[in-house]
Amino acid sequence: MITIKKMIATEVEGILKKLNADCAIDAATVEGMLEYPPDEKMGDLALPCFKLSKTLRMPPVKIAEAIANELSVPSTKNVV
Repeated sequence: MITIKKMIATEVEGILKKLNADCAIDAATVEGMLEYPPDEKMGDLALPCFKLSKTLRMPPVKIAEAIANELSVPSTKNVV
């Protein structure tokens, strides 16, 4: 079974490649960057876009907006 973090990381990797084709950040790196927020009211997972800003040469807010607009909710049928 695949974990939800792996599914999200793979999806985010594709989005980052759309933003910058030369982006060298792979799904494993994205998965390592995903964090659990300190307060559950903040969501289930978080991706600090500040870490991506230098690589993508974009403001963190623009990266977050692009990911939020492109991210699709995968089926969680076979996810743990």
